[in-house]
Amino acid sequence: KVEGVGRIKTEPDMAIVILGVVTENKQLQLSQQENAGRIDSILKTLTEKDVSSGDVKTFSYSITPQCDYVDGSQVFRGYRVEHLLQITIRDIKRVGEIIDAAVQSGANQVNNIRFSVGNPSLYYQQALNEAVGDAFLKAGTLEARLNVSVSRVPVRIIERAYDTGNEIKPLTLQAE
Repeated sequence: KVEGVGRIKTEPDMAIVILGVVTENKQLQLSQQENAGRIDSILKTLTEKDVSSGDVKTFSYSITPQCDYVDGSQVFRGYRVEHLLQITIRDIKRVGEIIDAAVQSGANQVNNIRFSVGNPSLYYQQALNEAVGDAFLKAGTLEARLNVSVSRVPVRIIERAYDTGNEIKPLTLQAE
């Protein structure tokens, strides 16, 4: 069995940000209205910052009753409305600027910023090519050192990969 490894490191060229608004009020309708108003303000700001509407989508929306426990009894406090957006920022140099503008427009939650590459398949193909070359190099070394004949046609190929955002690494060609 021979396993080839290919690894390509890249600089991320985009970010995916989860941010949004959490509001609380005794009346559900008021909490929803406040939340919607702040989300509308954030969406307007994102448009002004040239973030495409196709790069903004609802990540989650929830309504949760809020209660306190007083002397062992549950006391209703109001409703919590949470609306989170997933925003893809294609100009990585503007991530901070866009998050700051969203916060100034009413966002009170910034939960996650993930950096990635816009076209991972290009880098994946490069890493896969490296992995195949590595597997054949290892097979050739085994053939020469052990004085055996290694078939150039693998019996089985297993391809595994992972992407950490800036490193794409397929493991391939387990030849038996």
